[in-house]
Amino acid sequence: MPSTSLTLHQAAQNGGDPATIEATLRNAIETLCYDYLSQTHDGWENNDGASGTFEFDVLDRSIHLDFHERFMDVNTSCHDF
Repeated sequence: MPSTSLTLHQAAQNGGDPATIEATLRNAIETLCYDYLSQTHDGWENNDGASGTFEFDVLDRSIHLDFHERFMDVNTSCHDF
């Protein structure tokens, strides 16, 4: 990936002023992916892990995420008759 440097404007979570930072193209894409993960699958790093793939379609100006969440589930029932 080219070592292109660019300026990012990130919205503040508390509604404050956006943060402006300089980042490489690689870091900007990584930040975007982690932000999308937090928006759509908050807590993805918890439990039994997760995996997925981001696909960028530059011509279509779209991003597609295939996300696979792993978790352990327990269903317990107690009955007194």
